Amino acid sequence: VDFGGRASTGFDAITSGVSVKEAYAAVKLPKGLALDVGLQLMPFGYEVASRSSSDLDTLERAEISRKFLAGEYDLGLALRGKYRMLGWKIGVFNGNGVDGAKATGGVDNDQLKDVIGRVTADLGMVTAGLSGWYGKVYDYTVLTNGEPEEYDRQRFGADVQIFLDLLPIGGTAGPLDAITDVKG
Repeated sequence: VDFGGRASTGFDAITSGVSVKEAYAAVKLPKGLALDVGLQLMPFGYEVASRSSSDLDTLERAEISRKFLAGEYDLGLALRGKYRMLGWKIGVFNGNGVDGAKATGGVDNDQLKDVIGRVTADLGMVTAGLSGWYGKVYDYTVLTNGEPEEYDRQRFGADVQIFLDLLPIGGTAGPLDAITDVKG
């Protein structure tokens, strides 16, 4: 049994300083599975889970990706695999993303964890994916008896890409009401 693996690190150098953008280890498991542990891309949506920011068709990610996937990276543990044309990744993450943690001094502001996952199908010229996210979040701006309000965080997304030789056509669909945080 080959339990090989790899480690990956990435840094973000901007005028205010240098920070760690990505730092995770991937361990190969039997049956084509792998376990990713550390600061990694959240497995939600085509634009974040499947594409490097250097490979985007535009200069920035879509506004909806930046709003709902704060910083694109989060600390977590994820299991991934592939079977024929299907690929999948599901994990347990802090849920606030690296940009969400900046508001609390770089620490996870609660004990709550989120389950985030994505299933993809690659048919060659056409690829498609379904993403899901479930967790809970505290709203520290709304206090009841001195305690923060707790909300369910439920997000769902779907995407389809069609790749032509000359012109890439694709899109991500998800009604805003299906990709929002829901009060529990």
